[in-house]
Amino acid sequence: MAHILAGIDLGSRFGKVTIISDGKVIARASSPVDDEVGRLGKRLLKMALAEAGLRRRALAAVGVTGHGRHGAGRLSRLAFPDVTCAAMGVHFLAPMARAAVDVGGLMTRAAAVGKNGEALEYVENERCAAGSGRFLETAAEALETPVSEIGRLSLTSASPLRLTSQCVVFAESELISHVNAGGEAADILAGLHRSVADRVATLVKKLGAKGPIALVGGVARNEGVMAYIEKALAEKPAHLGDDPIFVGAMGAALLAGAKKAGRTRVAD
Repeated sequence: MAHILAGIDLGSRFGKVTIISDGKVIARASSPVDDEVGRLGKRLLKMALAEAGLRRRALAAVGVTGHGRHGAGRLSRLAFPDVTCAAMGVHFLAPMARAAVDVGGLMTRAAAVGKNGEALEYVENERCAAGSGRFLETAAEALETPVSEIGRLSLTSASPLRLTSQCVVFAESELISHVNAGGEAADILAGLHRSVADRVATLVKKLGAKGPIALVGGVARNEGVMAYIEKALAEKPAHLGDDPIFVGAMGAALLAGAKKAGRTRVAD
């Protein structure tokens, strides 16, 4: 009989669900947060179950993580911290990785990943620090360029601008000033992407993780960020395929399965 697990990641902006059967992802669902988190999680779980051709009773365990995890008690009592799920999800997809990095909307967090997928320790930048994912969206809007294209465009720059502000508010003002002054879009974006990469590299070095890192979340799809991180760390980040936004949900599913089986003592 298949061992089927579900993980629900209720972030501040998107909800994601993954269903894993005997170690393989068999269904996924995602949606912007457009409802109360409990209802959103229930809807996404229903969608993923339908894709897999399963009913809820087929699930051996359901784990919840993310910003809205404590508002989803009816979905599951097995709730886990974001950083713990990111580490386990990265280990599932890239066992050689020794750090999981999440460039979020307002902050960046890095966790050392143990050989069994445990989060050994983590570090994060200040909530107001420049170089977060919010930067990327602000630049795309200011330059009237789709977010999906700014990474590629940043790599065409011959003279990347250097952003000097450490606070996100002042850094965004600095960015807008460059745009209004007629700066080349590629150069502005190159400076921005390098800023994000430099902050990731600083956190990873502070963490002291030895081995490849893996980026989780939507920023991991940005080829510019990935390329500049590779330059900053002199090592290519682990590749997570088309799954980076579902890493937290995967980790939640796996941790829920382990906790049900009595193999983990991870705190809520």
